[in-house]
Amino acid sequence: MATAEIKSEEKGIERAASKIGLNLEIVPLDDIKNFSHPDCTPSDLVNRKFGIPGVAEPVALIEAGENSRLILRKTAYNGVTVAVAVNEV
Repeated sequence: MATAEIKSEEKGIERAASKIGLNLEIVPLDDIKNFSHPDCTPSDLVNRKFGIPGVAEPVALIEAGENSRLILRKTAYNGVTVAVAVNEV
């Protein structure tokens, strides 16, 4: 499970990772700023607020590694946005 450093201290994310028994990986903003992938859908709101093209999709793809792809595009529910990526290797 991963998130951007801007979300790293949100207690809900920490609790969710702990509850399902996953480590919470934190992706630096510079990694997201320098990341490009055809599957990512940019967010004007996130770009205006944080200066990055998105959070959920880029973070999922970065953590999944090279040759990864989204199996769940960013999906929001009750104020929480998630995306899921898998590595094709």
